[in-house]
Amino acid sequence: MSASGYEASKTILVVDDSESALALSRQTLENLGYEVACVMSGAAAIRWLIAHPVALVLLDYRLPDMTGRDVVCKLAEKGLNIPFVTITAHGDEKLAVEMMKLGALDYLVKDHVFAEMLPSVVRQVLGRLENERRVAVAEGAVRESEGRFRSIFENAAAGMAQVSPQGNLLQVNPELCRFLGYEPDELLKLDILAVTHPEDHLASLRFYQELRAGKRSAFNCEKRYLRRDGSIVWGHATAAGVRDERGNLRYCVVLVQDITDRKRYEELVVNIERGVSIVTGDHFFRSLVAHLADALKADIAFVGEFDRQQPQNVKAIAVVAGGREGESFEYPLANTPCENVANQKICVYPEEVCRHFPGDHQLVELGIEGYAGA
Repeated sequence: MSASGYEASKTILVVDDSESALALSRQTLENLGYEVACVMSGAAAIRWLIAHPVALVLLDYRLPDMTGRDVVCKLAEKGLNIPFVTITAHGDEKLAVEMMKLGALDYLVKDHVFAEMLPSVVRQVLGRLENERRVAVAEGAVRESEGRFRSIFENAAAGMAQVSPQGNLLQVNPELCRFLGYEPDELLKLDILAVTHPEDHLASLRFYQELRAGKRSAFNCEKRYLRRDGSIVWGHATAAGVRDERGNLRYCVVLVQDITDRKRYEELVVNIERGVSIVTGDHFFRSLVAHLADALKADIAFVGEFDRQQPQNVKAIAVVAGGREGESFEYPLANTPCENVANQKICVYPEEVCRHFPGDHQLVELGIEGYAGA
């Protein structure tokens, strides 16, 4: 048991073979409010310490059955590292130094000022032990907190980074590396602007400058990032500052969520809206499928309507194929993905759509790989 294992006890154990010395120590310590236990041999001290917790041991070096050094060594063999103050006779200061090297927290000499020195030495030693205990508790809490943060950091589904006040990347998690296409050691050589789209540099700089100056504690924004291969991705960045006791910015913790797909869909809707907003009638549908085909990079796109005379069929009223306007056509719904759409279902097959609908002869003949309909 280490010294930190004794903080729950308020008992001081006095080990001395002199009855008068035991009585003096007990009276002095009890007058100060301490609980006191006394034994007169090394063997008794070892038995007592195995069975009881203790705040401090006052250990006489010369005992009838062994030395104080023997007591400490035998306890250490049993895994008990006790907090102790060694007591020596007058003229045994060299032994006190030896015991200090063995772990004694202080020493007392049995002389005419022993009773006077005892309270101050005990208070100082116990105060030091309490400070060490508090530091150990605080460090343990910090380690636990850092461990939780590290676990979240490494396993987060979003990109995370620790960024210096100057904008340098100090730590990056696996998801951020995947998002930006870098290996960790490559990314740690860069700063935040190196992975930010040039058109977003000024906004990013302003946010970080305001964070550093204490004008804001956190910020969030949507911005474009540059991947290692030069491609552009969108991220929603949330940054919060971590400050020291004086309020100076130590670093920022940044969370980046990939919103690239959402931005592409938004852009798709805007482009389609722009393309069809000024046309009406049949031109509306032709413009719509043209913009759909372009936005989705589709080989074939069409808008169909149910045939009122034959509701089991669909008639294409606007078609784009291979980038050109195609001829209208009509086909039966049965056993086609469009049948699912007709039942008010969104139908998406990124690949192998023919395997799912082998009865759709047009899909098979055209060699269509993927399908999306609504």
